[in-house]
Amino acid sequence: MSGVRRRAEEGFAKRDFMDLVTFTPSMQVTRWYFLVVVAMFVAQVGLGVVTAHYAVEGQGLYGLPLSDYFPYSVTRTWHTQLAVLWIAAAWLRDRLLSRRYSAGAIRN
Repeated sequence: MSGVRRRAEEGFAKRDFMDLVTFTPSMQVTRWYFLVVVAMFVAQVGLGVVTAHYAVEGQGLYGLPLSDYFPYSVTRTWHTQLAVLWIAAAWLRDRLLSRRYSAGAIRN
C-alpha cells in the first residue's frame, strides 16, 4: 500500500469538551465522596489480603498473630461489606455529578 495516500483523520474534536465544564460548589463537594470511596476500597483490599493469608497461614499474616485483634470472621465480613459500601458510595457520587451534567452544567 505504498502508493495509497492517506488523508488526515476527520471527525476529531477541535477542543477538549472538559474546557467547557463549569464546576459548581455542589460538584466540588462530591470530591469527598471520591476520597471516601478510595479509602473504603483500600481498606477492602487490605482486609482481603488478611483474609487470604488466614486461609493460607492459619491465623496470621506473615507470622504476625493478627487473629488476636481481627478474627477471620470479622475480616471476611468487613471485606465483603466494604465492597457493597464503596460501590454504593461511588454510585451516589456518580448520580450527583451526572444530574448536574444533564441539568446544563456544561455550557457551550
